[in-house]
Amino acid sequence: MSDLVNIPRGDPTVYAPGTWELVFHEDEGDTPSYYSAVIWCPECGRPLSLQRGHHIDTEGRITPSVGHPEQYLQEQPCDWHVSPRLLGWPNLTPPPPREFSTCARCGEHSRSLSGWGTDGRYAGIICTACKKTLALEAPRETPEDPK
Repeated sequence: MSDLVNIPRGDPTVYAPGTWELVFHEDEGDTPSYYSAVIWCPECGRPLSLQRGHHIDTEGRITPSVGHPEQYLQEQPCDWHVSPRLLGWPNLTPPPPREFSTCARCGEHSRSLSGWGTDGRYAGIICTACKKTLALEAPRETPEDPK
């Protein structure tokens, strides 16, 4: 693992070993959106998703190096581990992050509030924790016993 290995962009309808394809990760919680890639290993053909710890520069060079996750190595060993450059990397700017919203029930500030309070006590969007709490508090209807 010393020289830069050029990886061509593949056809998005055919996942061919030794190619890469663009992936967009939408903002999740307080982590902003970003563009990344999936590389199909040229030796075993498995997809290798670049994680948040990887960086792709304007020329498509990836740091740190790319190899197989431990799970893959346990199932089917593959020695491919390189410092790749994605040929044709578009260097796109992700959209701005969503604005923070406030949970109408508990006041939490987040970019990922989950839904409307529908029980009449809260007018507005609520966080995931409040949604779960309200679901647990909701009275459950039980079928009537036939007589």
